[in-house]
Order: sequence, then structure tokens, then C-alpha cells
Amino acid sequence: MKFGVSLGLDLRTNAAEQRENLYRLAALIEELGFDYLSVGHHVFTPDTGDQSAPFVHLAAIAARTSRLRLATGIYILPLYHPASVAEQVATLDQISDGRVIFGIGVGYRDYEFRGHGVDIKTRGARTDDAMAALRGAWTSGRWSHRGRFWTIEDLEAHPPTVQRPHPPMWVGGNSPAALRRAGTLGDGWMSDNMLDIVREKACVDLYRGFCAEAGRKAGAVCILRNAWVAPTREAAGEAVMPALRRFLEHYRRASVGTNPQRSLYSRIAHGEDVPLSEYTPGRALCGTPEDAIREVGRWRAEVGADYLQLMPSGPRTYETLRDMLTLFGKEVIPAVREAA
Repeated sequence: MKFGVSLGLDLRTNAAEQRENLYRLAALIEELGFDYLSVGHHVFTPDTGDQSAPFVHLAAIAARTSRLRLATGIYILPLYHPASVAEQVATLDQISDGRVIFGIGVGYRDYEFRGHGVDIKTRGARTDDAMAALRGAWTSGRWSHRGRFWTIEDLEAHPPTVQRPHPPMWVGGNSPAALRRAGTLGDGWMSDNMLDIVREKACVDLYRGFCAEAGRKAGAVCILRNAWVAPTREAAGEAVMPALRRFLEHYRRASVGTNPQRSLYSRIAHGEDVPLSEYTPGRALCGTPEDAIREVGRWRAEVGADYLQLMPSGPRTYETLRDMLTLFGKEVIPAVREAA
């Protein structure tokens, strides 16, 4: 099993300090044996650490690391012209010497589409069209695409990607349409961090079924999990639950809403004092290193996950992230890999 970390960067205040801390954490993540680092992508959204220009930040991280793979998690593909996207991904692949994982999603926040003058109702079809155009250009080295939204005449696709035939495209999303897209057009599937293990397994089974239906070998399965390890469960709970509540409040404001599948999250968001012992099983990697090792084993055995991506769920200062990631890297990762 391989491990990744999702990190954000708040550029509203102390931008220079924030950047330096991100680079220091990236170097630490590489040193600790993690396999990749992911940055999110949202636009017109200054109150989170998601980046409006993720390729720029990943290029800076590429210059400060040598082995760590660099992922978008996820990039809202239907907002942009595929030729521009292809150039940015390929340039990052060149700068990093072939370390890019291109995580793709359709998006869900209406204001992001309004801001770009794109009809949100077309986001799925636009994503399919763009993915087909990207795969064709990267594989052949030339553009020759006639789709519903974009037509690109016979032109050279430049620069080329280092990875052949192209960087892996992991598709995010839990809907049947997203899972079908991952199975027919993608090279892997990325979950979100909200569904429990039962529903995640159902998604994985559906994804692999779509792969088989299309006559394709199933790609990577990457499970995103809220995560925080500490020397004691009490310390983990004190770090996680207040931060989780703030995250869920923002999630609701972003028009995600709630549904019966997420009733526990709704309770937390509305201020109920849910204990860590109820929240964690089948949902998160939060607690002691021993708790995390046990939970990782469960996700590997029951879901067949190839990758686990940590979304740090506690206080996001440099010092707290450094200490948490160090504990996870030194205690959890070696134990999981030894057990394999």
C-alpha cells in the first residue's frame, strides 16, 4: 500500500511563511517515506487551503523534492480548455521528471462555474470530452480532436509528457457517472473523505465492474481519509473534533448539503459532542498509531485500497502537522508495509 498527504496553503496572510512551511513539510513527507503529496483545487474560495493554481504550487514543490509524486486532488477539469490543461500537466511532468498524478473531478460548487461562464449542467459531458482529448493528444503527440465542446485541429501536442503514454488520470467522485468515467476513461479512482467503509467498498466494486465492462484492467484505488495520529486517543480527539466541526460547517456552506448517508457528519456540524470512538471506525485514521495501523489494515482487506491519502484533520500549523506526520511516517507506514 502507498500513502499520500493532502496539504493546502492559505495565501491570504503571511504568504512567504506559508510557502516556506509547505516546502519544509513536502521535504519531510518525502523523507518519511510517503509516496505522494496532493494539493486541492477550487477557485473564488479564499477561506480554504485549496489552490486556484495547483500546478504552480506543485512545480515549486517539485523543485524541492526528488522522489515524491505530485498529485492534483482533484482538479476541476470542465472549467478549462483541454489544450491549456495539457500544456500545464505536461510542463509539470517535465519539471518533476515524470512524477505527476493528474487527479480529475467534475466539481460541484455552482459559483465556480458561474465565474468561468460554464454551465454546471454540462460538467460531466465536458469532463468526458476533455479526458478523451487529453488522452489522444498525449498518446499520439498530436491534437486531432472533434468533440461536443472542443474541436482541435491537427496540431503538435507540446510539450510532451515524460511519463508514457501519459501521467495517470485518477477520477474523483462517488456517483455512478463518476465511477463509470473512472472505469472507461481514467487510470484510477479517487474517493472523497466522507463516505464510510461500507459505501466506499460499494463504490470500488462498481468502479471495477465498469472497468471489466469496458474490457479494461482496473486501475489504482485511492481512498482519502481524514487522519490524525497522536500519542494518546485523548490527544487525538482534542485535536480532531473541533477542526472537523469547522470543516463540516464550511462543507455545508459550500452547498454540499447533507443526506441520510452523512447523518453523523450532520450531527457533528450542528455542534453535537460526538466522541472520537464513534467517529473513527470505518471513517477516519484518527487515534494512536496502533489505531491507525488497525484501521489501515481494515481498508486494505475489506476495500482493496492501493493508496491511502491522508487529509490532516487537526490544527494545521507547521509544528502540529510536522509532529503528526512524523509520528505517522515513523510508526504507521513501516508497520503497515512490514505486515504486507
